[in-house]
Amino acid sequence: MRQVADRRSWAKSAWYSVKPTLLSEGKPRKLVEDGQPDSRQRPDLTQTNGHVHIRFVDEALVSVRPDSQLEIISYDYDSEHPEKSSIKFNLIEGIARSISGEGAKAARSRYRLNTPIAAIGVRGTDFVVSVTEQSTRALVNQGAIVMAPYSAECTASAIGPCATNAVELTDSALQMLEFEGTARVPRLIPAPHEREPGTHARRSSACL
Repeated sequence: MRQVADRRSWAKSAWYSVKPTLLSEGKPRKLVEDGQPDSRQRPDLTQTNGHVHIRFVDEALVSVRPDSQLEIISYDYDSEHPEKSSIKFNLIEGIARSISGEGAKAARSRYRLNTPIAAIGVRGTDFVVSVTEQSTRALVNQGAIVMAPYSAECTASAIGPCATNAVELTDSALQMLEFEGTARVPRLIPAPHEREPGTHARRSSACL
């Protein structure tokens, strides 16, 4: 059975410390009720003073931090042919963490996270992104990402990672990727580390 991004299938579960707001084009804001947001319209989750966590049908997980706005452009997961899945997000502002599910792992060329100034593709990944109108920063906990600025060869409307002026970041690098609007390509900068209870030392998302 093919599972696509509709109200009954794209989100497996959602939980939040404070209920997020769901934006629909041309309509006023409304609180997300318990259960799945209504994805018959493009969900646009915003949060001012709490966290939002969404578990998708392919076991992907997206977490949105306070003062952030994330748009779920599409979440088309094909359970029979995961390599045909298509997944696209748009982080308009703030900080979000994305952990790949079966769809992104199988269809890496069909996953995209847009930011205001750069596009991010994945290699089966757990990563954190922080954005403003003029900058994008990312660090990788597991796997790898590819970041590239928008250009004629890398448009916001496309799907998948871009190749032009792209820089890859892996979990083995003790670095973060940073791109600012005046730069030509993203740059690698040092990433501080912290040790969480019960885990190995890991990169700190607080630096974002």
